[in-house]
Amino acid sequence: MKKTKTIGMFIITLIALCLTVSSYAGSGKILEPVSIEKRKIDPDDRRVVLNGFHSAPSQRNILNLKREHPWSLPKMNASAAAVDTIRLLGLRFDFLYETTDDPLTTGRGQFDLRDTLAFREEFGHMIDPSPHNKAYFEKHFQALRNYYFFVSDGRIELLWDVYPPEENEVYHLDKSMGHYGSQNPYIGLTEYFIDCFQLVDTVETGLNFADYDSYFLFHAGADRQNDIGFPETPSDFFTGYLFLIDSAIYVDNDGSDSTEITDALIMPETASQDNRATALNAVMAHEFGHQLGLVDLYRTDNFFTQVGDFALMDNNGFGTGVDFGFEVGRAFGTSPLYPMAWSRAFLGFDEPVVYRQGTSIEVVAAEMAATGTRIAKIPISEFEYYLIENRQEDIDGKMTVILADSTTSVIMGPSDMERNLTGEYDFLMPGSGMLIWKIDEFVAYLDYDGDGYNNFFDNQLQNDASRLFVQLMEADGLVNFGGIYYSGFGAQEDMYYEGNNTSFTPNTNPPAEGYGGTNTHIYVDNISESGTTMTFDLERDFISDGFPQRAGIPIYGLSPLAADLDSDGSTELIVASGRNIIVVNEDSTDITPSFGPPYYDTAYFNLTQTLPVYPLPIFGRTEEFITAGPAVGDFGLNTDSLFVAVAANQWLYVYTIRDDNFDGLAERKFDSMSVGSRPIVWMSFGDSLTVAVVDTIDSYIRLINVHESGLLTTPASRQIFEPELFGVSNLGDKFALIAGDSSGVRMYYVPDDTLDPIEFDLDGHYTFGPVSADLDRDGLPEVVVATIEGDIKVVTIDTTDTTANAM
Repeated sequence: MKKTKTIGMFIITLIALCLTVSSYAGSGKILEPVSIEKRKIDPDDRRVVLNGFHSAPSQRNILNLKREHPWSLPKMNASAAAVDTIRLLGLRFDFLYETTDDPLTTGRGQFDLRDTLAFREEFGHMIDPSPHNKAYFEKHFQALRNYYFFVSDGRIELLWDVYPPEENEVYHLDKSMGHYGSQNPYIGLTEYFIDCFQLVDTVETGLNFADYDSYFLFHAGADRQNDIGFPETPSDFFTGYLFLIDSAIYVDNDGSDSTEITDALIMPETASQDNRATALNAVMAHEFGHQLGLVDLYRTDNFFTQVGDFALMDNNGFGTGVDFGFEVGRAFGTSPLYPMAWSRAFLGFDEPVVYRQGTSIEVVAAEMAATGTRIAKIPISEFEYYLIENRQEDIDGKMTVILADSTTSVIMGPSDMERNLTGEYDFLMPGSGMLIWKIDEFVAYLDYDGDGYNNFFDNQLQNDASRLFVQLMEADGLVNFGGIYYSGFGAQEDMYYEGNNTSFTPNTNPPAEGYGGTNTHIYVDNISESGTTMTFDLERDFISDGFPQRAGIPIYGLSPLAADLDSDGSTELIVASGRNIIVVNEDSTDITPSFGPPYYDTAYFNLTQTLPVYPLPIFGRTEEFITAGPAVGDFGLNTDSLFVAVAANQWLYVYTIRDDNFDGLAERKFDSMSVGSRPIVWMSFGDSLTVAVVDTIDSYIRLINVHESGLLTTPASRQIFEPELFGVSNLGDKFALIAGDSSGVRMYYVPDDTLDPIEFDLDGHYTFGPVSADLDRDGLPEVVVATIEGDIKVVTIDTTDTTANAM
């Protein structure tokens, strides 16, 4: 047996808010902090690093929010509906009494029902003191209600019942705590879950489980997460939200067993153990977040923090403690943090306002009972976006204390000195200022552990340090968490404000980058001083309304084009991907709108269909994957419209811009035609459509002219003695290619249709490329090639002459 005696030292900073809960005004007892201190690193935090169990987000959607995907922000937030009332059922269970103490569990399988004075005398504090009876758990439900009422802006109301109805009675399981706890956590907790509901369903004939939305299984003893190893008790239960996929049970003892129960919260009677005082308040709010659908924001495979004490669903304020003057010293878990921006938006508590540019954009503090933008959203790409919020430790500068229930001493929440609950749940924050979060929803589609379930349902969104679902842009540029290590749980310097860091751009540290280091072209600047209302400026370059537009997966060697296909004075964008040709107008609309069924982009489609499929603005479709093009031209006819050509291996496709049958697909000028047995690698329009065919087996380059009539002619053919072609790049109406073998690779520049190429030895195995661009803006193209080791060579091509020079 390990006793739950708790000794230590804790620290706090407290905040004020404008809301009050009038029902508690003038009642309860005040717990006033003796000292205020915060540490970036807590040397006393020695919780055992755990793995083997983590909660899952609920799939029941009890808030009835509509989403495009389970991990998407809701389409309509909770403010559009009436107050959502959620009914809770708390059930109390003990175990077989341990006549011989089990050293691997905390306690001896029974609830602590001693009087409060005896508890205080033994343990030296009044954090969740005994007796742990019905009234004790009812007050914890009251505290949970207070929290979610505040953070939801009154949109969520909780009602509850605690069973057995008698004050000091509990349900008695006929197995020991060690029986369940010594098993694999998922197996042991599943058995406990089933035993609990079957027992209550049998003995409480008047209890209707269908009347409740959420179930709490309170058990005797402490929990595994708060085990810091004095000594270690590995048979303690994990606290968490348990969602059963295959083991759901049916209850309601009316002969029909008509109510299916798939999930419940596993909670201990106390979180205190190992000479440390810990309240249930913070952990109950965290685990109930899973019931509402929230995911963990720490790394669930090893419990490493990823966003620290800035989030309810990560460390949740445990990096700081409160010294209330008890002999035990510091106390933990006395108050949950406010949910961070994504969590509030996901639950519909605050609706993000989308900004693409603007000056002096205002963001009010999350805790403020005032109108205004609480979350600003800045789109990055289809899956990525930034969320900006304002978090404040102190709203009005007044003394903030903790209010505890007069009878049970259960903490009710942050309060003023007049005993009015204020809702200042951010008093454990590392500091005050603006937080910038990067969200990458594509992580939710992935399956890090390969078990067939995506990361969202597996609650494994933060397990790959190279690509996190939620990442904090730490303002000081130092990565203290979010990787394979952590240093503390956050600091004032991680927040943006005048006097610290006031800019977040592609050129700052941290930089405003998308996945893979892509430039977001987002400039957040002129961030104001920290306060209840903060402002920032937002600029964004290289962006047009209606974009980005989905166009399929990028294909190596196929470059988009811009051309005025219909001579209306506006430019169309032409992209080839897979078997699809995509053409959109400048305003992102489809040039050939479809009246039939949509075509879908299945670039990321898999058999489990956990990845998305999207409708595409299809212009044309080929029978095989496109390997060259697109190219545009008019065959020298000087007509009002251009043709679009692509190649799929040796097959050539030429499209008009007409859609005569209104099927959303452009009409072809010719039926698909073959130019031989070798693939087309390049094409360009002039008075004819010229294509290049390279045959490395018979060692030749051949040009083929396709005339407006469909006639094929061959103006030139030339032998090249190279065993393998590695790539081709357009240089206007000319092209360059690289070919060779392990002994060396050469570049060939073809300046005209005589096929008399300029040969250039690259002096190395440069098999990646070529890619062309005018790097030095001198009007001449540079051709870039690379080796598999990452060596890069740049060759300048003088397209006005017949020379090539290496750089």
